[in-house]
Amino acid sequence: MKILVTGGAGFIGSYLTEYLLGKGHEVIVWDDLSTGRQDNLKNVYSNKNLQMIKENILNYYTLESGSKGCDIIFHLAAQLEILEMMDDPSIDLTVNGQGTLNVLEAAKTNKVKKVVFASTCGVYGEPKYIPVDEKHVLEPQWHYGASKILGEKYCGVYSKLYNIQTIILRYGYIYGPREWFGRVHTRFINRILDNKNPLVFVPGTQTRDFLNVIDCARITAELGLRCIPSSIFNVSSGNKITISKLAKLLIEISNKDLEIKMINPEPYKMGRKPCELKHVQLDINKLKHYIDDQIIDLYDGLVSEYEWAKKYRHIYWRNADEKYNDFMY
Repeated sequence: MKILVTGGAGFIGSYLTEYLLGKGHEVIVWDDLSTGRQDNLKNVYSNKNLQMIKENILNYYTLESGSKGCDIIFHLAAQLEILEMMDDPSIDLTVNGQGTLNVLEAAKTNKVKKVVFASTCGVYGEPKYIPVDEKHVLEPQWHYGASKILGEKYCGVYSKLYNIQTIILRYGYIYGPREWFGRVHTRFINRILDNKNPLVFVPGTQTRDFLNVIDCARITAELGLRCIPSSIFNVSSGNKITISKLAKLLIEISNKDLEIKMINPEPYKMGRKPCELKHVQLDINKLKHYIDDQIIDLYDGLVSEYEWAKKYRHIYWRNADEKYNDFMY
């Protein structure tokens, strides 16, 4: 098939592109390289089935032209940062809202059969129950989650009005090599590599649900390639780990004589998000009905990322804002 991947040079998008090319599909990567990296595609750059278009999804007419003849659009391009957008949430609205609308309009015009939309578990907000299933109320804590809900609603509308098959994927915490700087474990890794104790916000019992990017790309691709009706899926491991345990696990992997240091900054200081989520664990029973493959163990996945970071730590820092320094969570 001919497939368009927006954000295809990004963290998850590059792995998705590799997977689709490995299955023999023709892939058009649509990425303005504002956060994505052309080097992320170095493993497949010589593949004759790969086409790279450096362009922004807000340029509708170019997007319409570039998606002609496509069978599927995987829409991963987005504004991802939360803290940085607090002062200007209109960027979330524009990139994640208008950008998604542009993708769907292009799909309608070109009669693209299916659109796979990368959403987030952030649409749920603080869980009313654990694990969170797809029927959980949507009460996002931040502008980012609200902008993703808007994208989801547009997908629903275009599915009903224009018979476009839409698959909405609510990602958990995706990790692995090529990741951007600023996630909790990347901060831990960065300090550990500098022989500094990782900093954990009190109480340290906050939980997160991690999924390796290789598994995420495979699941994303298969849900798009298979004959599945318009649906919403949680995409994660379904397992939770406390932040304190995560930090200790990375210390163990490093084999260094370090220990976690507890800190308690106020929101907006030292990179602490307002309305910080206490717990994240997704119910993936619906996903398992379609895809029930073995996933990479968290320990093994963190080993891989730690070893990658030794060589490519500068990528973590590429878009880091100095005002958050060592403390971004």
